[in-house]
Amino acid sequence: MKTTPENAMNIPDAAPNTGALLISYFKEKRIRKSALARMLKKSPSTLVSFTKNNTIQTTVLWEISHALKHNFFADMLLLFPNITATM
Repeated sequence: MKTTPENAMNIPDAAPNTGALLISYFKEKRIRKSALARMLKKSPSTLVSFTKNNTIQTTVLWEISHALKHNFFADMLLLFPNITATM
């Protein structure tokens, strides 16, 4: 029988899908991936791969956030249970 310490945290099984988060934002704001790729100095296929993956490097998300002037980190903060963003 598996036991856990009393003070063990209950961590969700899955982190937010950042690829889906990006796709949703791109559709909502009608962002062209090719234009964003040029802004980031990356190939369009690289940008597409970011949207196909469930996770993304923090640095890449930071660069995309700055390029689009949108805080994706705040979006993910809102997905945490019992946490509210104060901005």
